[in-house]
Amino acid sequence: MRIFKLAFLLLTILMILSAVDVAEGNVLKTIGKGLLKAGEFVKNRAVEQAKKVPKAIKQTIQVLKITGAL
Repeated sequence: MRIFKLAFLLLTILMILSAVDVAEGNVLKTIGKGLLKAGEFVKNRAVEQAKKVPKAIKQTIQVLKITGAL
């Protein structure tokens, strides 16, 4: 949920910074750029989290072995 809040905040900031494009009539183009950048941010964050999964699995297995549950 926090990732989506950050993505929305990023999108909002990008929209504000792109006000010049909006003033020139490039509304859809500006919205599209903002959405692409927000999507890229969310994708990168998901990739970072996915890289942590194997380590977490190994640690869980180690804990289960130590406690005798495995």
